[in-house]
Formats: sequence, C-alpha cells, structure tokens
Amino acid sequence: MTNKEGQRVNIVWRDAVIYKHRYLDEALHEMETVGYVAKETEDYIIISNPVTRNIKDNVKHPSKSPTFYFIPKKMIQNIDKLTS
Repeated sequence: MTNKEGQRVNIVWRDAVIYKHRYLDEALHEMETVGYVAKETEDYIIISNPVTRNIKDNVKHPSKSPTFYFIPKKMIQNIDKLTS
C-alpha cells in the first residue's frame, strides 16, 4: 500500500476486539473511513478530515468528527483511491 499524501481514499478496516468475560469475545464491526492521506508508514496510515462509519449499522463513529484518524495497517482490509 503506497498512497500519496493528499490522496483521497476509502478504507475498509476491522476495529479492535473487545474481550468480555472468560469465554466470550465480541468483535466490533467492519468500519469504513473516507478522508485524505496525511501520512503513511510501514505500520500505519493517518487520515485527515476522516468520516468513519460502522458498515453494519451505518452509524457514524465517533459522533463528532476528529481531525485525524490513525489506522494500523494490519487492521486494513481494503483501500480504494478516490477521485475528487
């Protein structure tokens, strides 16, 4: 994955896993983030002006838009480069 700074992208990724109780674990849903590449390293990508939603519920996450979103590359399932 090599994305240019300023490139608009759509990233589908899996959020972290929450472990409940001793025998039960609950995985968070797939997420989708659209924004601009601010920085990319071997291990992560930082997205500026991100809009993120939970794909299953189509709910914005978080409710207030952050300035940047840090996504570890091991969580990323797909990146599409967008035009405009």
